[in-house]
Amino acid sequence: MVATRKPRKLKFSQQIFLIFLILLGAAFVPITVVLVVGMLPSFVAFLVDTTRDKTRALTVSLMNFVSVFPFLLTVALDNYSMDGAVAILTQAINPVIMYAGATAGYFLDWTFAGVSNIIMTGRARARLDAIKKRQEELVRRWGREVTGEIPLDPDGFPLIDDEDKAA
Repeated sequence: MVATRKPRKLKFSQQIFLIFLILLGAAFVPITVVLVVGMLPSFVAFLVDTTRDKTRALTVSLMNFVSVFPFLLTVALDNYSMDGAVAILTQAINPVIMYAGATAGYFLDWTFAGVSNIIMTGRARARLDAIKKRQEELVRRWGREVTGEIPLDPDGFPLIDDEDKAA
């Protein structure tokens, strides 16, 4: 038997938002075309990112949008037409600039993931050193019995006495 997942149903508010988004896209076709083509790396990032929080996809999408936004302004303010949108998308450098933003998002995610890994590892090592110092202090203060290395009787007393070890 192959386990199949049921498709997730959208809530009513999500359905309304999706309908609104489709109508908005239909009303502003030139902007929608530039936005969809320019944001393709973001769509891929959301499909590929399997983490629950989707932080990588969010980073890529925000950087991608920052690089697409000037072209959206150009379409909206200069020549609001499909010809203007197609002209922007057919200039070879423009999609490269748009996708470079997504690349920068991947680079930021990779860089800060590494930096945070180094920081968290350092903090964990410092914490481990503090715990070891505290354990040494407890052994010095209370004896080896607190280490758990000495077998105890049911009442919690050590089975090996210091006199037994000396003999």
